[in-house]
Formats: sequence, C-alpha cells, structure tokens
Amino acid sequence: MYGPMKSHGFARISVWDLVGVTSDLPSLSITATFRLSQNDLTAKMWGADKKFTYDYAVTLKATDGDSPSKLEIQSTITNTGADAFGFTMALHSYFPVSDISQSCVCSAAPYTLKGLKYVDSLMEGKERKDKICTQEKDEVIFDKEVDRIYLNVPKLLQVVDKKKGTAVVQQTDFKDSIVWNPWIEKGKRMAQKDYGEDEYKEMICVEVAEVGTEGNAIELKAGEVCKRTVVISSAKAV
Repeated sequence: MYGPMKSHGFARISVWDLVGVTSDLPSLSITATFRLSQNDLTAKMWGADKKFTYDYAVTLKATDGDSPSKLEIQSTITNTGADAFGFTMALHSYFPVSDISQSCVCSAAPYTLKGLKYVDSLMEGKERKDKICTQEKDEVIFDKEVDRIYLNVPKLLQVVDKKKGTAVVQQTDFKDSIVWNPWIEKGKRMAQKDYGEDEYKEMICVEVAEVGTEGNAIELKAGEVCKRTVVISSAKAV
C-alpha cells in the first residue's frame, strides 16, 4: 500500500497488530486478522494527515472432500480521518514453479488475457500511461525479464506449471495484476541481497493490485471503506 512514494510503500515494512483469531470447525477454517494504523513511519512516508486503519484478514481453509485447501486474504482499508486520500496497493506474492520455461500465467474459460492492456514497467519513460501495451496471446510466457501491470484483469488468474501439470488459481475482485520475473541479469544483481542467483528459474510473481495507469487507483473520502479479497487454491492444469 502506498501513495505518492517509492515502489512497495510502507505496509510490508511496518509492524502490524494481531487483533483477533477465530476458527470455524464446520468449514474447517481459521482466520487471523492483523491491523495497521497511522504511525510515525506512515506519517514520514505518506503524510501525518493520512488517518486510516488497514485490516488484513488471513483465512486458511482445509481440504474438504473434493474441495481443495484455500488461502483467503481480505484487505479492508478505512479512512478514519477528516480528509480524503488516494492510494494504490498490491499483495506481493511469489509462487514456486518447477521450470520457468514450462510455466505461464493465464486465465481460464470463459476468460482470457488476450487483448488486455498492460503497463510495461521496463519501457523507458516516467509515466505509467506512456508504457501501455496490448497482450497478444492467451498466456504470459517467460523467456526474458518481465515486469508488467495488467489492467482490468479477469477475476480468475492461474500460474500454470506445465511440467508438473498443476496450477495455482487466484480468484479476486482486485482490478489489476502485476506479473514479474527478474530473469538472468537482474537475478544476479538481486543475489547480492536476498535472492538466489538462479531462483528466477523456479518462481513467478503474480500480485493482485489496484494500480491503474496514473495517479491513485482508489480514492476514499472521510469514513469510506475499501474492501478487496483474493482466494488462492491449487488445481490440475487443463
């Protein structure tokens, strides 16, 4: 979550409070809810006038019969201040694959990625709106560095591992999605920090997001609430 600040914002480097844990035995689920509110860090990075609560509820649902286990994440942002504010957000998710050359990101019938607009973050230029391209195929494949913001994506996205015949399925009401893999050269540079030099071969980053092409994707007036949910599960690739 971030406003007019550097990429990745403040949420992932903040200390969150655990505000509750609940379980539901009939549905074989357990939920932990964490909360982030304005503090010294958010005031420094975003502005002292931004008053908010961000409730981040994580639910694990066990396998039940033919239903696969699921991870559900619900983000609830409330403007608790007197003034309106805008923001963008993304949930930074890495998914393992056995071989990047035999993996892809796609949707599933009746949806498709073909024809979607995306922002190519690797293109030169400062503004997102100046980097818009069109997805030409149903699948996003990886044979080079990829860093894209897909706009107005279908509510169902898949990370397909063709070698294993499996898929990670995302169902969401987030409007956008960020797809990323650093490939060889950037992977080497990142290896100097916290990323293995060859790990690009075994991962795909797909982030549900609210980014848009310019400015802030979401505007909240005083007292307004924004809710977004993503459900992640596994399935056989088709």
